[in-house]
Amino acid sequence: MATDVDRRAIVDKIRQDNEDDFGSRARQAVQSQLGAGHPHPWMYVYELIQNACDAGARRVAWEVQGQEVLFQHDGNIPLDEPHVRGIASLGASTKGLNAVGFMGIGFKSVFARFREVRVSGFGWRFKFSIGARQGDLGSSITKWFDTLRPYWDEESFVPDSGYTTAFLLSRSTEKAQTIDKDLASITSPND
Repeated sequence: MATDVDRRAIVDKIRQDNEDDFGSRARQAVQSQLGAGHPHPWMYVYELIQNACDAGARRVAWEVQGQEVLFQHDGNIPLDEPHVRGIASLGASTKGLNAVGFMGIGFKSVFARFREVRVSGFGWRFKFSIGARQGDLGSSITKWFDTLRPYWDEESFVPDSGYTTAFLLSRSTEKAQTIDKDLASITSPND
């Protein structure tokens, strides 16, 4: 059975592997691909629900906690190393060809709306924190490569009772947009 020390070492190795494996051209491709954005910033709602279904979830819950959004599900397929690698990669999905998100970029839709995501479940706890750098003329340029750099989450964060996996989304890019509007967008006939 894996311990926190084992899981932390795996998260650190995934981050280091990605840093080592992506040369400057590959990093530029990641920057361009993810920087182009998603057509709808609320697509993370669909992606997280789809991932929950893929994990065998029968229940999901959304909760607004101040400026943060907590998403939880009761999936019975354990989060493990291949899933962590899939979340922290491009084109390395654990899904089959008939599943939504099989290209390995679906989870990245979360970062169209949030700049920090904490993940917890089955003993795993890691996070992505997306930075920015100052560009020419004072513009802020999102560091999209950070979406491939997981860090072990030192804070204690576990799913609520009855749930197996939780995602805490914070640092919203659209302060005026509410989770209610994002959830309503998923059923909108206009989108």
